[in-house]
Amino acid sequence: MEFIKSIVFLFWANLISSLAFQVFVFSTVVLLVGISILVWSRAVKLSPLEPISLKEIERSQPHIPSLRAIITIFICFIALLVVAMNAIRGVPPLDGPYEFLYLAAFFVLCAAGGVLSELYYEGSKEYFFASIIGTALAYIFLVLKYTIPLNKPMLSIILLMILIGCAILAKWESTKFWKVKVCALSLIIFIFWVVLYLWV
Repeated sequence: MEFIKSIVFLFWANLISSLAFQVFVFSTVVLLVGISILVWSRAVKLSPLEPISLKEIERSQPHIPSLRAIITIFICFIALLVVAMNAIRGVPPLDGPYEFLYLAAFFVLCAAGGVLSELYYEGSKEYFFASIIGTALAYIFLVLKYTIPLNKPMLSIILLMILIGCAILAKWESTKFWKVKVCALSLIIFIFWVVLYLWV
């Protein structure tokens, strides 16, 4: 047991001392702090609406970001990252010595893009939630493919529950999911992930 602890300690010591990990952590912290400031300003405080009169707001109906949608985007992308880290590692194109950094960077950037779109563009959340649903459905197949051979049924069940919950949460928050363009995007994302991991 002590031997395993020492190996884990050495791994984390080497990881923390690596430049790639330090750059990733610093970049992620800066990104999240910046997005948090924007979310507070535009979605909580609603500062862009302060100089506009109530009559003008009622007439023009400007885009008001949804704080609930922003929180849902982050929850869903964290859930997808957890699944990817546990079930779909060692598969190109995100494999390599710092594979988890690639996965984390990808999902952090996707979440940041979703939040920024919700802050600035009306209706963009529907497309992000469609992407989340397509990804979650594709990952259900990938979890079954990559975890069943490991003979870890409990891991498979937990990951599948996370994915199903993620898809339900995204669908619940997506008010216009059944629009043709939104459904088409969800299907394209689903096919993309399945083709990427099963045939590449």
